[in-house]
Parts: sequence; structure tokens; C-alpha cells
Amino acid sequence: NNATDYARVHEKYHDEFRSFLNSFDYYDIFLVDGASGNIVYSVFKELDFATNLLHGPYKDTNIAQVFRNAMELNQGEYSVVDMQRYRPSYDAPASFIASPVFEGGKKIGALIFQIPVKKIDELLHADSKGKTDISYFILGEDRKYRSEENYFINDAKGFVKQLRNSKFA
Repeated sequence: NNATDYARVHEKYHDEFRSFLNSFDYYDIFLVDGASGNIVYSVFKELDFATNLLHGPYKDTNIAQVFRNAMELNQGEYSVVDMQRYRPSYDAPASFIASPVFEGGKKIGALIFQIPVKKIDELLHADSKGKTDISYFILGEDRKYRSEENYFINDAKGFVKQLRNSKFA
């Protein structure tokens, strides 16, 4: 609540961004200035807010990578990066999706959505009550889970037993 241009713009748009975030269960939404790499907007304003993705403390994270990717894209294109633990969000696993932002045909920045592992799990396990024998999970190139296996969520002991008896053991 001050008289700065930032405060006026924030007051005008913040509720819309927060509503969009809540409607689609994103963890956070960011706007990043293309010329500087500064995070100029975040719904939650965690430790990464107002830091620089090119030279700051998070320059080696997956959000910085998706920002650099977005700045190489054309209008209407997007980039997605793999899940990693993300320190500003209490080390929770997060993936990011980004698209460049244009004004008058000129690329001015990037819009970035932080996607929590919970959202990926919900998409994979439409029947969260375990009423189906079909289960999906995602493994990364490093052979680590990017989602939780539905059977594990509903019957952890049974899942471990099945894993021990599987060809992967």
C-alpha cells in the first residue's frame, strides 16, 4: 500500500493471477523481465522474488533454465523443464513451464508457472481412491520418480512388496 507504480499495477492484477493459480492448482506464477532476468512478479513472493535468474542465487536452478529457454522461443511456443527440488519453495520438488511474453511484437520477458509434484500426481491418478488396477508413474532420465505411484499412495506396504518381487528389484 504505497504510491509506487509497482504497487498500483500489483493491486490491479494480483487478484487475477492468484485466482488463476488457485483455479489450476499451480504452486506459483512468475513474470520475469527479459532484458535483466529479474523476477518482477510472483504470486507468493518466496525467496526467489526480486532475484535475478541470470546472475543471482538461483541461476543454476530449473526455473532459470526454463527462463533462458523461453527467451529463445517464438510467440505461442513454450518450454518445460524436469522436476528438481526447489530451495525457495522449501526444497519441494517442482517443474516449471514458461512462454515468452511479447509487447508490440517485441519479446519483453517470460511468464513462468511452477508446477508441484502434487499436480502431476493428480493428472496421472484420476481415481485417487485406488479403485483401478491401472497405475502410472513418471521416471526421469536419472531413474528417479517424478510422480508418486498410485498403488504406493493407497497401499505403501503392498507397493514395496510388489516392487521387491518385480523385474526391477
